[in-house]
Amino acid sequence: MTIPTVPPYAGQLPDDSDPVTFSDRAEAVFDWLVTGAAPAISSVASEMNAALAGDPGSVVEAVGDIQDRLGPGYLPGAPVYLQSGSGNWAVPAGLKALEIRVFGAGGAAGGVDGSGGTDDATSGGGGGGGYCRHFHQHVPGQSYSYQVGAGGVSAAGNAAGTDGGASSFASSGSLALSAGGGRGGSGDAGKNTGQANGGAGGMASGGTLNLTGQAGGMGKVNAGNPVPTGHGGAPGAEFPGTEIRFMNQDGADATSPGAGGAGAIANSVSDDYRGGHGAPGLIIIQPYF
Repeated sequence: MTIPTVPPYAGQLPDDSDPVTFSDRAEAVFDWLVTGAAPAISSVASEMNAALAGDPGSVVEAVGDIQDRLGPGYLPGAPVYLQSGSGNWAVPAGLKALEIRVFGAGGAAGGVDGSGGTDDATSGGGGGGGYCRHFHQHVPGQSYSYQVGAGGVSAAGNAAGTDGGASSFASSGSLALSAGGGRGGSGDAGKNTGQANGGAGGMASGGTLNLTGQAGGMGKVNAGNPVPTGHGGAPGAEFPGTEIRFMNQDGADATSPGAGGAGAIANSVSDDYRGGHGAPGLIIIQPYF
């Protein structure tokens, strides 16, 4: 979503104590309102209408963008995507501010044990990573470090998936953003009735907006009937979770940043299946100059 920046007024405001320049200054302000501010404000209204007709994450992002961008009048640069690893972010020349969105990694779903082909088994989905968002005014000389969490890993058989890793972004000053990884889902062995818990969503801290990831779905077997409910949890905002496949195959791996893997189902077969792996986290930096 693109929220326009209202161009700042560069002239002098009318002053009724100076009647000689008053008319020219008033006309200049009017021209700025008509040609600069009004189109940008109209575009803001259009973006908000579109966001309100979409998902809640779009609304959150739109409101945050308006708060951040209308006042300072910064010029946005190309966004930066940090998708793995850790290190120091290279500060570009002329940086005035940056908007940071941090996603924790998704947890992996549990695996299932076919138990000799006599009963059914369903595993719990992995939890989605946490999400935080923050607008930060850059102080010259500040440095920034980051870490992007790795997605959780699943194995076949009655074994829980591993947790997703936390993502973080911090300055040499007071900025410290953290988005925790989603927890791994529980594994399951064959049975006639029971359930396997999904992993909890990761939590977040340090941002103006901090959201907990969605929990993974619970795997269920009701009177010998497997219920396909072990979805992978969505991250705290912006991206979807992972849909569950039906049965007798590995769970679906997460493809959205920060999403949890989906659980697996074994329907009266002796084969073991792994759950879906969680997706890595992500850090998105929008610089302003």
